[in-house]
Amino acid sequence: MSIKVLLIEDDRDIARLITKMLDKAFFTTFEVTHAPDMETGKKLVRQYDYDCVLLDLYLSNSAGLETFKECALECPFTPIVIVSGYTEDGVEAVRCGAQDFIPKTEISPSLFERSIKYAIERHKLEVEKINAEVKYSNIITNTPLGVHMYELQDEDLYFCGYNPAADNILGIDHKSLIGIKIEDAFRNVGIIKNEYISVIKTGEGWTNKKIAYDDGKIKGVYSISAFKIEKNKVATIFQDITQRVESEEELKRTRERFKLLSESTFEGVAITKHGKFIDANRQFCKMVRADLDYIIGKDVTEFVASQDKDIVLKTLLKKSESPY
Repeated sequence: MSIKVLLIEDDRDIARLITKMLDKAFFTTFEVTHAPDMETGKKLVRQYDYDCVLLDLYLSNSAGLETFKECALECPFTPIVIVSGYTEDGVEAVRCGAQDFIPKTEISPSLFERSIKYAIERHKLEVEKINAEVKYSNIITNTPLGVHMYELQDEDLYFCGYNPAADNILGIDHKSLIGIKIEDAFRNVGIIKNEYISVIKTGEGWTNKKIAYDDGKIKGVYSISAFKIEKNKVATIFQDITQRVESEEELKRTRERFKLLSESTFEGVAITKHGKFIDANRQFCKMVRADLDYIIGKDVTEFVASQDKDIVLKTLLKKSESPY
């Protein structure tokens, strides 16, 4: 295994010492490139790909934490290990994003080998996490479903995020809701608040396929799902199903009217779809001497006299709506 390392160090004696130590590593081959100052280091990272950067914080043309920030800005996707005689600055650089800090008083071949390997692996995990967060953010932003996010603080839920679709679906500007309690953002939350809190505490998702809501500004029927995204945070995904519910209710009323009419007539009435029975009244069942459960799903031609099957099949295939 070969690891490409860029060493940015203005003291040539220390640079030679570090290079020799890396040459003595037991399990890894290091290809070390030395840059005596930040400007040379920046040029090199623009031209070549390195697996890791070893950085001294005090160089001839830069000093302290600003050295790390300048280097990190130039190679944001490369792990940086600080090698410095200034402990306080080294620790602060780690807080700002450096993968590790090695005091110059403690350098050894094994320490360098271990630190560089761990830095590379930790950096990979951080990049993967960032990529996952970016993908997640893109999905949330681009989904046509509405998204609300809440944070639990002292048994109260505070509105903390949303996506563009939420504005479009509810017809409101969510910016003014950030940071306020759920019951102040959406007054008629009912038991929903308790369900969201339960999701945060248990980690178990929650779904309700039909919730009616009306607060004077927002009115409709919504399908809502909630799931935990972080510690003390829940995301809810919702869609407006008002039209669908109204259509279902109208269809139900139509079916009830049809049922009432069909049961009141002396004629046999049946409904078919794609040549199969999906409903029939009592008179029809009497005519064919069969129960409704038996009729449902059967082909129409099973109840047609043999001499008339051809005309029925042809008419079904033509999808004719004329009487025959």
